[in-house]
Amino acid sequence: MSQMVDLVIFGGTGDLSTRKLLPALFQLHRHGLAERLHRIIATGRGQMSTDEFREEAENNLHEFLPEGGWDDQVWHTFRDRLFYSKIDAAQQQDYQGLAGLLDEGEAPGRLYYLATLPSLYGQICHQLHNTGIVNEHSSVVLEKPLGHDLESCHEINEQVA
Repeated sequence: MSQMVDLVIFGGTGDLSTRKLLPALFQLHRHGLAERLHRIIATGRGQMSTDEFREEAENNLHEFLPEGGWDDQVWHTFRDRLFYSKIDAAQQQDYQGLAGLLDEGEAPGRLYYLATLPSLYGQICHQLHNTGIVNEHSSVVLEKPLGHDLESCHEINEQVA
């Protein structure tokens, strides 16, 4: 089996995560298609505990999963994969908390999913690099659209690189 990864979702409490990402991840877990996924770490600007995030995620999954998609037994194993880390994209100290959470894990791989405004992509990548939490087993996924025209797309690519 390939290496395990921690999935870190920037914007993990936002609309895209709530309506699409977490329900899709729940379904992958339900059908045994997420065996490489160790933990799902949602980030957001608000102060909340992991338990509060798990409660919010459960409520949202009840609302946004397709009919018949909920399963109590699946939830109890999926919820154990969910974690929360408060991050303001501009605050370096917030990334230290994420670094500590990642260091506690057993997964060598890190997948950073940026479900935020494209204007934050460069800043987030810069902070990840400065904190030292990007390694040879890391990948970054950028949610599209990438900018509002070709020039802004090039600018974002330069910042992220």
